[in-house]
Amino acid sequence: MAASGHIRAHLGASLSRRSAPVRQQPVTGASPRRVYPTDFGADPTGKTDSTDAMKKAMAALLDPSKASNRSMAAGIKDFGTATLDLAGGEYLISEPLVFPTYVGNVQVVAGTLRASSSFPTDAWLVMVGSPACTPQQQGCCNEFINFAEMLFDSSHRAAGGVYVAHTMGTTIGPSVFFHGYRKAGIDIEGGHEVMVQQAWLSEFYWDEKHDQTESIGILINGNDHYLTDTILFDYSKVGVEVNHAANILDGVHTWNGGGVGIAIHSPQNRLLGCYLDFNTLLITHPVNVFVEGGFFLDTNAVLQSTEDSKLIDGLVFRDNDFRNINVPSIEINGSFSAGGCFDIQDERSVTAPTVRTSRARQSMRLEKATVFSFDFDELLLPVIEEVMYSVTIEGTGFPRHAARAPNGTKVTIELDEPITGAVTVEVVQGLQGCRKSNGRAATLFSV
Repeated sequence: MAASGHIRAHLGASLSRRSAPVRQQPVTGASPRRVYPTDFGADPTGKTDSTDAMKKAMAALLDPSKASNRSMAAGIKDFGTATLDLAGGEYLISEPLVFPTYVGNVQVVAGTLRASSSFPTDAWLVMVGSPACTPQQQGCCNEFINFAEMLFDSSHRAAGGVYVAHTMGTTIGPSVFFHGYRKAGIDIEGGHEVMVQQAWLSEFYWDEKHDQTESIGILINGNDHYLTDTILFDYSKVGVEVNHAANILDGVHTWNGGGVGIAIHSPQNRLLGCYLDFNTLLITHPVNVFVEGGFFLDTNAVLQSTEDSKLIDGLVFRDNDFRNINVPSIEINGSFSAGGCFDIQDERSVTAPTVRTSRARQSMRLEKATVFSFDFDELLLPVIEEVMYSVTIEGTGFPRHAARAPNGTKVTIELDEPITGAVTVEVVQGLQGCRKSNGRAATLFSV
């Protein structure tokens, strides 16, 4: 009891200390500017609308006369880590905070932005850059605009929390929380190397009584972006949707009400240590996609063919764990052609009826038999490219033996005289495309 009382007292003191926004003091000798919305009349309690004050604060933050004499790439103005410091306040806004093109090295930290009932439904709480910019080679008109220790409440009104277009090196996180978005909590359009880290997103929290959702937690429509240590909670239709190449998802946990957890619609993406929690991993372009160290709870992965993508090539599934499912670890919807290069190994499940693989091994012992038949239905596709086998005879004799040409997933080993012994067969698929660069087979397979 004494310990509990001490904890309650400590928490009470902590909450009391947090009741009023506290300004962060700059480090001695440091020069970055800090702009506080309250200096312009913003209400840090969130009771009244702070839109006009926020506009003034943003104008002060992005005052061109305050920019460095040195520019960043493509003529982007360097604002020297100028900071809009919310100082723990909660601000109600009716218009987005806008970072126009050609500004960089700016950040917003430490507070809450909440959409009012009149906020535009097609806008995000914060909008960075523009899809209409005309960038140079790297395709970016903004650089290094960052957000940390913030809560973005779209109030089921705004499209989402943060929209980033044609920007390089933006960091969203650490310690960011998104709620109530209607379209996408975070929308990344184009650009390069946007990093989302230590983020938590949900449209509805834990509410069984909610509208039919069409939202996406995080939408990635660009290359080379990083999503790490992030949780997608209820009830987005899709947790993370990736529509371009060369992105990394590392340590992403999706639990968004049984929908699609992660949707990969482009080649050359990597998923490392991700947790699909009662929702599916959907891959519609299984080319150079790498999935390693994942945990699939009561769910699986689905490879979906499309008119533009009917080849499984460069797909790697390795060291994934599937629990509490009654369907194959990987399902195929539609038709895929043979001849691609793929590798599925070291997958585990104690409940799945079939753990898909690209390499399988079986042994069989029979007495006085001349035919040993095997069915490798755990293979991803109903085709076998390579057969290796051994015959172990109990007793004397030296019979001739041979492997017949595979028929789908079936392999037959025949001997010219009966034996008592064991035959072990190992089969492989997914190697044909690794060994040649053209002339791949076009036979379509459906599972």
